[in-house]
Amino acid sequence: LPKTNTVVLYAEKVRMHYFLFTKLQSGLLMVLPYIVLIPQLYTNKITLGILMQHSASFGLLVVNGCILLNLYTTLIQGNASESRVKELNK
Repeated sequence: LPKTNTVVLYAEKVRMHYFLFTKLQSGLLMVLPYIVLIPQLYTNKITLGILMQHSASFGLLVVNGCILLNLYTTLIQGNASESRVKELNK
């Protein structure tokens, strides 16, 4: 029973770190195109419209990346379930 508790605590710790990572990544990635492109806007190398286009394109990439991250957890859960079933069948 103590080993089960440590496994559960470790799983919760991993889940919390993953949650924090995805939230930080989502927040940081929404600001990243502005951080990169604002200097070019101030030096008149690009216009505000170009900045908005790049920001929207980058936003689509972020959304697709978040979808992949969410599917990754489903894949990991499926693999864990499969390994448990294989252990039970031994």
